[in-house]
Amino acid sequence: MIKRKILFVDDNKDYVEELSKELKTQYDLTVAYDVNDFWKKYSPYKYDLIIFDIKLSKGKDEGLDLLKKVKEKNPLQSTIVLTNYAEKEYFARAMENGAILFLDKSEFSPKTIVKLVNSIIEQSKLRKRVDFLENRLRTIEQFQLIGNSEAMRKVKESILFAAEDGEITVLIKGESGTGKELVAKNIHMTGIRKKGPFVAVSISGLHKDTIYSELFGHERGAFTGAITSRRGFIEEAHEGVLFLDEIGDLDMETQIKLLRVIETKSFTKLGSNEEIHVDVQFLTATNKDIETLINEGKFREDLYYRLKAFEIYIPPLRDRKEDIEELATYFLRNMEKLGRTTAKSIDKKVLNRFLSYSWPGNVRELRNVVEYAAIKARFQNADVIELSHLPEDFNSLKKSDNLKFSEKKDFKFNLAI
Repeated sequence: MIKRKILFVDDNKDYVEELSKELKTQYDLTVAYDVNDFWKKYSPYKYDLIIFDIKLSKGKDEGLDLLKKVKEKNPLQSTIVLTNYAEKEYFARAMENGAILFLDKSEFSPKTIVKLVNSIIEQSKLRKRVDFLENRLRTIEQFQLIGNSEAMRKVKESILFAAEDGEITVLIKGESGTGKELVAKNIHMTGIRKKGPFVAVSISGLHKDTIYSELFGHERGAFTGAITSRRGFIEEAHEGVLFLDEIGDLDMETQIKLLRVIETKSFTKLGSNEEIHVDVQFLTATNKDIETLINEGKFREDLYYRLKAFEIYIPPLRDRKEDIEELATYFLRNMEKLGRTTAKSIDKKVLNRFLSYSWPGNVRELRNVVEYAAIKARFQNADVIELSHLPEDFNSLKKSDNLKFSEKKDFKFNLAI
């Protein structure tokens, strides 16, 4: 079991030794004795809890200054002030700067302090667990992962496993339009990371010259035009989920850096030597054959096996046709709720037409066809979607064309009314 990390800064070595004996039995403890020592060992997001003494040298209130700077770097950092100087002024400043507890060393024994530390860390874990249990099933319905086929039941079971674990790296495979980002969102919203951010990035949408800066961030002056520092997508996803779509498009150099982040949960910004630690669950997706890319020397094998620690495969719509009627009805209901159609049902002939088609664009294509037909039905004040409401290009396809997945058709959705 991984121990929670605590950073303790105090210049009283005797007291540090006394308290450390208790803390080290349960936690991964790092100790700093002065400001310089603290900044050498501190890194944003690295520690679950930081304990500050107020006066670190020559009677100065350096501990409170450190507390303020740390909270500026990471507002969510849990902090405790532990001091011999329990005056109201210090208490007010500590609370104002974001301390969770303000403790007088003379009033609390080391064993009692450890119990309080346990409570703070356990409360954080329990809050995440309660959120997970409350939202586990409800949220999947909110994101409408439609389909009760055996294949989709397996996808939903896999989502719950990855969500409850909250740490495992997931590779989501499937053709374009099958709903890979929807699966990633369900993992986030039904898991213990629900309160953290969900950051979705399309690798193919990032420019090759700025991809490192986009993912890892940069400091001011790191390159021409970098007039301010910037957090990268990885840092933005701290305590949440980072979804990297089209991972097969990632260049080899960045693949090496991404592998290190996944394994160590740490990185440096462009133009900086400061190591930043993050707590992120990595989800990736691809519609490419990664093993072929590996054989072609375009993708690192070690990264691939790290990404596929847990795989979720979303089958194409043509392989789960029992879900088509439910999906089509769901898309129509959404149009009806928004007042965008007068149609309330779909004619059986239309559903049969849907079943005979191969859907190369998968669920995304089905939604487009239903929305087109629903709008056309509204213009004709029809309460049932019929064959005449379907896109002209869709209706003109022969059955032999429908079943040829390789001949992907691009429908023209221009309303000719």
